Order: sequence, then C-alpha cells, then structure tokens
Amino acid sequence: MFSVACELMEEGHTLTYISSQLGYTNISHFSRAFKRVSGLTPKIYQRSILD
Repeated sequence: MFSVACELMEEGHTLTYISSQLGYTNISHFSRAFKRVSGLTPKIYQRSILD
C-alpha cells in the first residue's frame, strides 16, 4: 500500500484519488494508515517530494 501510494503521489495525483484507488472510502482512514507506516501525513510527504 505504502509504495503504491508513494508512486501515485510522485505522479501528482490528489490524495482523494490515491485513497480511492487503494480502496479507502474515507480519506482520513487512508491518512491515518499512511502516517502509521511513514511517520508523516500524506500531505506532508507529498509536499516534500514535489519540492
């Protein structure tokens, strides 16, 4: 899940799109799961790779 999410973020997809592609119906559930794995929120991670 984490690697796919990272790839989609690097491609510039929105967090809503990414969470739905990974089967999450609620973006906050995706955000919590992502933060548990990476230690960062998806938004902070996405900003860091796009800078």
